Amino acid sequence: MLQDDARYEQPIKWENQIMYIRDQEGVWHPIRACFKHMAHKPWTRFPLKSKTVVFNNIISCLAGGHNKAMASKSLELFNNELSGSGLAIRFPETICNVSKSEISSCIVKMGGRAVIKAPYGSRQDIYIITNSEELNEFFDSSHHYEKFIVQSLVENASWSTKLHPGKFYHIGIVPDRHNQTFVNDLRMMVSAGETGFYPEAMSSRRAHKPLPTYIPNNSEWNSWEVFGTNLSVKLDSKWTREYDRLITMDQKEFDTIGLGIDDLIDAYVQTVLSVIAIDKMCQKLLINNEFNFELYHTLNPDDVLLGELLN
Repeated sequence: MLQDDARYEQPIKWENQIMYIRDQEGVWHPIRACFKHMAHKPWTRFPLKSKTVVFNNIISCLAGGHNKAMASKSLELFNNELSGSGLAIRFPETICNVSKSEISSCIVKMGGRAVIKAPYGSRQDIYIITNSEELNEFFDSSHHYEKFIVQSLVENASWSTKLHPGKFYHIGIVPDRHNQTFVNDLRMMVSAGETGFYPEAMSSRRAHKPLPTYIPNNSEWNSWEVFGTNLSVKLDSKWTREYDRLITMDQKEFDTIGLGIDDLIDAYVQTVLSVIAIDKMCQKLLINNEFNFELYHTLNPDDVLLGELLN
């Protein structure tokens, strides 16, 4: 990770769209290709056009890889193409490009429970809203960007008297000996070659606390502990990871997820369709090797983000 402090001379620089890395002797070396592993605003460190081959390219981040608003647009557009085929990418109801003043009305529209996300952030930019206190906490927080997305909360089916069409619910992992079930996610990684797509890896992450049958009406209620599966946690002002909640396929605990072969096939299909959707968005945004800023701003009208791209 690069230091932001001006006292440190950066070991990486870009000149004429080529990445250079400085060795211990102070000699700069041009880099032909590199792997990018940066979750926080990678477009501020990597140029849109690069003679150094970057895996994955920045445009894939902007088209949906690190932009939840554009990901929603990508999936929606590809679902329109898939209409009538029997295939579709499933995702919660999502309202994009929401200004802060419009948040409350969106929460009401979704029944008072929803998820607010800064589209380009990570764990600390996600707010799960189940009551007025959590909504007030969002409004009291400072936010760098102007636009948000609001998504329907994937919750316990028993929390609602009516099952709404298009709304998703958690069934959780296999109940433990205390008859408790936990929210979990499933992540699948795929690659593509000359013969098509194939699965690479798969893992699951479990939430901190079990999914209750009803929302407790007390001050100790913490939505993130029930719904948040992100492994990153902040302890003593430092970020760390709780790997004890990570479930991989080589662990016996993987059976507790309760997946059958049909579920695994479905997960594979959903992953492949999502990759194709974002790739198609990349093609729309890149015309003759030039990034289409006008189209991007139309789809994602956040002036703060656009300013970061232009700088």
